[in-house]
Amino acid sequence: MAKICADAPAEPSAEPTPSEEPTDPWARRVAENNAYKTQARMDGDARCRGDAHARRITGGLEGVHDEKALRAALDRLGYPPESVEVYDTGVATGFTFSIPHAGPCVTGTLTAPAQVEAHGHYIEGGCREPKGGH
Repeated sequence: MAKICADAPAEPSAEPTPSEEPTDPWARRVAENNAYKTQARMDGDARCRGDAHARRITGGLEGVHDEKALRAALDRLGYPPESVEVYDTGVATGFTFSIPHAGPCVTGTLTAPAQVEAHGHYIEGGCREPKGGH
């Protein structure tokens, strides 16, 4: 995978700058209240590796519709059970999983079709989106 990522841009993923923050007081308050969802920045190599994992996982989830089959598919793809977190999203047709040992976080929702993406760790900690802020 190093060859694929060798051409990745070196700059980290963008974070909002002060000029991009809302100027409206209410919008600024809402943004502040949702700051707990902020993700760490990823450099180009981490983005490339994470995206490669996401594509690989997406391809391996075709026809997978339940937690047992999801765990088996991820294990077959080389993601051992102890590195995979599977949890119910509250949506009857889906599960979400995180694979933090892949470098950047790789999370997804088992829907039709599966949605898988790479992202930085949440500043509150971990790969799973925090449930609440301050």
